[in-house]
Amino acid sequence: MCSKRNIVVMASVALILMLLNSAWTVFGAADIGSPWPPDLGPRLDGAWVVVAQGPNGPLVHNSFLVAQDAQGLRYTQIVEHTQCSPTIWGMLPEANSHSQMMGLVEKTGPTTMKATIVHYGLKVGGIEDQLVYICVTSWEGGAVDEDHLSFKNTQSFYQPEQDADHDGLPDPGQKPFLCVPFEGIATRVKLAPMCVPAPMPAPSK
Repeated sequence: MCSKRNIVVMASVALILMLLNSAWTVFGAADIGSPWPPDLGPRLDGAWVVVAQGPNGPLVHNSFLVAQDAQGLRYTQIVEHTQCSPTIWGMLPEANSHSQMMGLVEKTGPTTMKATIVHYGLKVGGIEDQLVYICVTSWEGGAVDEDHLSFKNTQSFYQPEQDADHDGLPDPGQKPFLCVPFEGIATRVKLAPMCVPAPMPAPSK
């Protein structure tokens, strides 16, 4: 009888230890300080400086990526136009402003990704800003390392009337009136040391 009871006790202890170990594995994997699983590749969260080779030379942008899921497989991307002219190289001079780019980045592998981001060309200054064009940028890229991404993209430009259902996006089947290719590289913004200030010049007498 004691032997059977000992077997039951030992089996119960083994089961409890197994459950505790499983719980530790689950909670440990969710620990904020735990390393990112290498099979999923580097995370993309953070601020990036994007340099794209345009028709007239390199163009600098600021890009921000925020993960939509715990695994870091989908990201919201916000891009600020630092150098781009809203006129599309003078083709639409009535456009005197444009919105930020915003959209979705999805990882397609440990070091590969694709994305679509949207922005709008505007004529501002009236009672309401006037929509001049819709731009859809689609890009594909790869992680060179944890701090550098290389990419190729196209920018597709549409007239406002190509959005007949007024959802802010070109309707299915619509063809852009202009398609422009780009390629470039993005560099993650990291901490940099403070500079050494030069002595202030003495005031003139």
